[in-house]
Amino acid sequence: MRVVSGTSIVILSLFAASVDAYAQRFGPDPSAEECQQWAAALEAGGAEAVDVLRRGVIPLCPAVAPSALTKALRVARSSTDTAYLRPLALDAGSVVDPAVFRAALDLAADRGSTDRARITALLVVVAHLGRAQDVPGWTVADFLTREVPADEFCLFGPAYSHQTAIDNGLPNDYEREAARVIDSILHRNGESRFVRSFARCARSAVGPDIPPSERIGAPAQRGWTSLTVEGLGTLVLSYDGKEIGRAEATSTLRTRVQR
Repeated sequence: MRVVSGTSIVILSLFAASVDAYAQRFGPDPSAEECQQWAAALEAGGAEAVDVLRRGVIPLCPAVAPSALTKALRVARSSTDTAYLRPLALDAGSVVDPAVFRAALDLAADRGSTDRARITALLVVVAHLGRAQDVPGWTVADFLTREVPADEFCLFGPAYSHQTAIDNGLPNDYEREAARVIDSILHRNGESRFVRSFARCARSAVGPDIPPSERIGAPAQRGWTSLTVEGLGTLVLSYDGKEIGRAEATSTLRTRVQR
């Protein structure tokens, strides 16, 4: 009589779950009815939404995935549940689409959202920029629960070959848009330290030809003048909180603003 140990049972169970997930991801295409059911479950939230995300089936539905995941990112603002946010980062990251990308940028920039939700959004942006969502020693779950030390080497490599399930393209300036949001997190006063620690990593996903988009000064009191660098060298001069002029710069400018 053959005796199967507890460890063997666990391994067999994990193997069976992996086979089931593989069959769902790479087996026959789901029907339109199945896709609608999964999208409805995701929108309903709760345990059913977590199950749909964990199974990774929404990216198998090109007709409903972009809208379903866009909605999921918008309603994730108050979430701290890593059981929901981790698979959301993976699924939304695998569906490259302008609406999903915009929703991720909006969520990442929203300081009224939870730190974990914002980092989830940044992970989606990283994937849409064509990079993997993990680095040596750090998984998606790690990024959602641990602050990245300032001296930690954090550089996202190329995306995995199977990472993208749907590619509907992105706007021509998508890298610049990502840089603006990430750099705002990095340089804006009062920003969450946790989110900022991940934004430093996320900046490595932006192409090296996109220079920092950085606010150099801000009005400290009425009557002060501020100078801002936006995107690729657009200089914005404002007085008393109102823009009074702008010009295209030919090089990066760093200066101190004085009255």
